[in-house]
Amino acid sequence: MKRNVLDTLYAANETLIDAADTLEGAAGAYMRVLARETRAARVSVSAMLAALDRAEAFISGFEDDNTQEGVTEMLAAIRAALANAKGE
Repeated sequence: MKRNVLDTLYAANETLIDAADTLEGAAGAYMRVLARETRAARVSVSAMLAALDRAEAFISGFEDDNTQEGVTEMLAAIRAALANAKGE
């Protein structure tokens, strides 16, 4: 079963935090930096998915408007990206 992107990043972050707690000195400091970066990536992915959700909701309002070109393809791409990120 595919894992959600955010779940994967969360698990990676927890692993890095655990590793940082067990390591001393430079190695532990490096793991804490990686943990912070992974946490930031989680926030960035979450923000991107939220923006895609809002874009999909807005653009879907034009789905039945035949004068708007490319809406069907645009929505298909957005929906595919969202489904992939959510592990569907």
